[in-house]
Amino acid sequence: MQKKVSNFQLFFPQSKFDGHLKILNEMTEIGDSVNRMDQLIDELRSFEESCQDDLQRAEEVISKGKVIIDSNDKCSSKDTVEPKCSELCRIAEVFNEKLGKRVDSLVKSRDLMERVENANEWCSKGIDLLASQRIENVSVPPETAELKLHEIIAFVESAEEFQLSSLRDFEESTSLESVIVSQVS
Repeated sequence: MQKKVSNFQLFFPQSKFDGHLKILNEMTEIGDSVNRMDQLIDELRSFEESCQDDLQRAEEVISKGKVIIDSNDKCSSKDTVEPKCSELCRIAEVFNEKLGKRVDSLVKSRDLMERVENANEWCSKGIDLLASQRIENVSVPPETAELKLHEIIAFVESAEEFQLSSLRDFEESTSLESVIVSQVS
């Protein structure tokens, strides 16, 4: 009777993780705006929460399986329990790794998308600033020219807020080309 209870407690359908992995593998969209990226991150977090019960159940099953494996009993079920526990550990690790990579990718893509949107806005302001300068009218008072020059200098200095040096870190872990292509599209 003990063997049946132990085997029953170790039952965990691998198809649940296979289904979770399939859904996760189908999550390939990279949003085209910060708002869409936020939606994708929220959807992924919701998916992650919906999988938590299965992950906890898998941990329980693995723990019970290890108890059976480590027991001094010479039951034949040890030979079947160990491979099942190993496979369950492996698939849970694969799932967690893919989930982590997807979260990381979305967060970094969102950061880049926010920078792109801010840079677009900054460029538009620069265009407006330059367009407001009346080049054809060079007979402006020196005070006005100096004021306009300070406006342009202040605008150019505001580019520091984009932290362009940290983009190299982003390029190493995320496909910058795919984000830019989606932005241009």
